[in-house]
Amino acid sequence: MTTANLLKLQKSLFDYMKKKALSYEGELSNEFKKYNRDQRRSAKRDFEISDLKELLKSIQQSDLVFLGDFHSFDQSSRNLERLLRNLIKTKSRKLALGVEFVHIEHQNAINQYLDNLITEYEFLESINYHESWRFPWNHYRIFFQMAKKNNLKIIALNSSGTLTERDNTAADNISNFLKDNPDTILLVLFGELHIVPNKLPKLVKKRLPSARNTIIHQNLDEVYWKTIEDGKHEDGQIVRFNEDEFSLQTSPPWVKYESMIYWYENLVEDPEFEIHEYIMDTGLMAFNSSVPENFLYISEKISDALQLDISVSDLEDFNLYDGSRLEYMLDKVESLDKNPLRTFYKKLLTRGRSFKLPFRSILYCPSYSINRLSFLAGIHIQNIVMQSKDDEHEKVLESGNKGDIFLYFIYQMCMAYFSSKIINPYRKCNLYKDIQKELNSSTTSALRKNILETTLKCIDANESRDQFVKDIAKGKTLYHLHQASRLIGYFLGDLLYDEFYARKNQKLRQLMKTLLECPFNEKSFDSFKWTILPRADYKNLKKRFF
Repeated sequence: MTTANLLKLQKSLFDYMKKKALSYEGELSNEFKKYNRDQRRSAKRDFEISDLKELLKSIQQSDLVFLGDFHSFDQSSRNLERLLRNLIKTKSRKLALGVEFVHIEHQNAINQYLDNLITEYEFLESINYHESWRFPWNHYRIFFQMAKKNNLKIIALNSSGTLTERDNTAADNISNFLKDNPDTILLVLFGELHIVPNKLPKLVKKRLPSARNTIIHQNLDEVYWKTIEDGKHEDGQIVRFNEDEFSLQTSPPWVKYESMIYWYENLVEDPEFEIHEYIMDTGLMAFNSSVPENFLYISEKISDALQLDISVSDLEDFNLYDGSRLEYMLDKVESLDKNPLRTFYKKLLTRGRSFKLPFRSILYCPSYSINRLSFLAGIHIQNIVMQSKDDEHEKVLESGNKGDIFLYFIYQMCMAYFSSKIINPYRKCNLYKDIQKELNSSTTSALRKNILETTLKCIDANESRDQFVKDIAKGKTLYHLHQASRLIGYFLGDLLYDEFYARKNQKLRQLMKTLLECPFNEKSFDSFKWTILPRADYKNLKKRFF
């Protein structure tokens, strides 16, 4: 797929999401519009691709670090958590947190909670959290747990008034804290529009000229589109505007707007529900009232991206169900002929897994998100292509041949994850070293270790060995093989996207032919696997930091 076509595909999804998300905002104040314009103008500046080493160096040399928060998107707070864990591990300087989600008048409640003088419930009640902030507490709870464990101070920065008045109050609190704690790095999580250089950072600099700042934006729309246009998006997780201003590009822009839509549609009136629990309990959609329509749209976009000749009528041949239809899905599972299949798919249901039911055009998604729907869209597309070649392909699941079933699962998981990365290029998964680390961990259960061992054996197996998949799969349950195939398929799918699709590698066409046709023989899988894996150093690959 050309860069121009990829850009067109992604922008259509972005425009749809942003327009819907902003429709909930109502009439915006002139001050908010100005803050938004300033952020967009700032994001259009020239930048360079950077890395974690440069970012951490800037942080370690700073007195104050601003990190932009898109309040409905938990990825914003997770990135602060990752940075904080890294800084705690290095133990080079004292650390403290400044948070926008608590009003300055409740500083005493923060202190009491950190000193274990009040419970979490009493803390949330005393700061009137669910009425004053309204975004999921689960996004921020971890920082208080880390602060208690590592003896970190947390200071409140929120206040009443206009955006400018709130920035001035926050600047006063930040400056006073830094004066009283000159040996401490203060990490501030604040709304993304406030940390543009001419806003809160400028106000602090005015009050405390000697303080060195690092500004870390997150997922700036304009930066994402620029990296796509330049063909550098696969390298652009961290970009640098100057020596002390960066942006973490860890998600495509439409995903953060999806979180905003979900918040408005499902949580704004009752934010005491945690977002993940709420989705699982209700099976509600994340971004539109017509999920099948969205699923078809995503399937069409993935098919177009891969230049597949699939008719719309074929793509429309599906029935999509969620967690609210568990009883119906259980009936469909019970109707499968073979007992091992019934047992296996029941387990997928109870574990909240997405899947396609064999021999039926039924797809199950326990709760809806773009990542999950694009994952299932990959399975749907693969099934259409396989069906056009051989209408009996799913009978491998009834055959009892564990080696063939294992290959079927691996190809399916690879196609599913690869497809989800076409829609969300910033998805990440465990790679070889991550899997190895989990295997060697003392906290990993014996059952999980067996799955991890199967995974690594399959990845490592040399093509000169005859029937190695059959040997590895022998005696394993379908669920065991499915779990191992998820790890293997994600690993291969991640590399397939990053090293072949994104880089327009000429070998992609042949790899896609294998992935879509799923030949159940060891030789084809060997060729597929070792074309994707960099033999010299695949064992050193690990999940990126952001």
